[in-house]
Amino acid sequence: MSEDPKSLSEAETEAAGRRRRADARRNIGSLIQTASEVFAEAGMDVPIREIADRAGVGVGTLYRHF
Repeated sequence: MSEDPKSLSEAETEAAGRRRRADARRNIGSLIQTASEVFAEAGMDVPIREIADRAGVGVGTLYRHF
């Protein structure tokens, strides 16, 4: 996929009629980056809590956005 996942998410949000707050955009970007790194290191069997911890966000934030 050639599109930046963050850009796609912002475009979908704007199409829905609202923009995400700056902190929410940072959290989403951090979660995507961290998940990519963790999956590359350890495979797909990584606990959700580990991704959230390494991204510096709570598990609820991860569930809220994904």
